Amino acid sequence: MKNRIRRIEVHDRSLDPLSAEVWITVSPEYHTATTEVRGRLVGPRCLYSSTIEVAYPLRPLPSSLGTLTPPHSPGLTVRAIIPEASFWEPQCPFLYQGPIELWQDGQRCDCVTISHGLRLLQKKGRSLLVNGRPLALRSHKITACSDKEATQLRQTGYNLLIAPVAVNSLGVWEQADRFGFLVLGQLGEDADELRWMEALRPHASCLGWLSAECRTLSAEEAVDWYMTHGNPKSV
Repeated sequence: MKNRIRRIEVHDRSLDPLSAEVWITVSPEYHTATTEVRGRLVGPRCLYSSTIEVAYPLRPLPSSLGTLTPPHSPGLTVRAIIPEASFWEPQCPFLYQGPIELWQDGQRCDCVTISHGLRLLQKKGRSLLVNGRPLALRSHKITACSDKEATQLRQTGYNLLIAPVAVNSLGVWEQADRFGFLVLGQLGEDADELRWMEALRPHASCLGWLSAECRTLSAEEAVDWYMTHGNPKSV
């Protein structure tokens, strides 16, 4: 019997660096008693650091938690426990990556590879805290970003990219995850922006969104607007 993954949601259940816990909820096309989720997260991986990578298997939730899942996330939920976790931040963008497999009646039906960065974004007044530490933002507007451009921007001291939430710019967030940039998505550029926001929100680099009225602002003015009006990952 065939089955497929319709949606995956990743939720940081605990950001305790001694033992971080990541919950992964998989929504399959259908769910029976023989539907399973298997897989692993492997890491940490970072462009700027030599690491010893470890595989952390996905395990069922403990029976004491019953069928508890993250809010608004029906589906099959598994978890990975990561001792001595390495957190994602612009200076050292550590990522954990691996396959999420859907099994049905003892056969693997579908597989999606995910990439996840453990990090906490907070606003305190007009300051941004990344994992509890303040980060001074230096922003640059961009529509696409190659490896060479990302390296040059980083060497120049930029740590925040502003990119349209549009089909031709979706790769900016993936590049930012790996190279260590935060990203503000500019709304008002694509009719399908709600769809793209849903896809981009899980990225470690995703800081939040700029309203359509910010399109004519400079990069510095857009950051000022966000620090006054925005919240991490909200409109």
